[in-house]
Amino acid sequence: MPRVVPEYKEKAKDRIVEVAHEVFSKKGYHDTTMDDIAERLGVSKGALYQYFESKEDLYRAILNAGFHNLTDLLRSTATSAGTYAEACQAFFDSLTKDASSLGHSFEVISEASRNPALAKAVRENYSETIKVIEDCLEGWRKEGALRRDVDIHLLAEGLVAFYDGLMVYLAIGIERSEVRKAFAELFKAIEEGILRQ
Repeated sequence: MPRVVPEYKEKAKDRIVEVAHEVFSKKGYHDTTMDDIAERLGVSKGALYQYFESKEDLYRAILNAGFHNLTDLLRSTATSAGTYAEACQAFFDSLTKDASSLGHSFEVISEASRNPALAKAVRENYSETIKVIEDCLEGWRKEGALRRDVDIHLLAEGLVAFYDGLMVYLAIGIERSEVRKAFAELFKAIEEGILRQ
């Protein structure tokens, strides 16, 4: 990687995060070193430390990038799909197209159970995701699509937990078509309970 001038700093940082995610996904958190990432990028380890203080700092950047991509996807599917059910299905389909990084996602949770700083970052990102879902649900409520008595915060938390459970199924090798059926069936039941008739 060439010497980075200020206007390319963000681009270089994004590239480091992208490559580091690939390395962490392949080798796992504990087995990955900054040397591994530097080698993959073709730079010195010192060059990485110009952007990230530590492996943990870089790992948090990967986590934050992933959650920002997730919230961007949530927002775009909520605004582009016509109905609540269509938006939920489009979101699920978008996320499950590529299940290759599921193992990494679960490693993040595992590592967070032992690492308070990482746990804090995961909690903050979950809170952000739930807030985006709440905003989507509130929009549907304002349009008259959701019942007024539904607790949007609890519903958003439940949807995140349900999604996480389905991702476990995909990670352990249950067929995507089966997971999609389970997703569709639950949303059918939810629709009957929360959508205005």
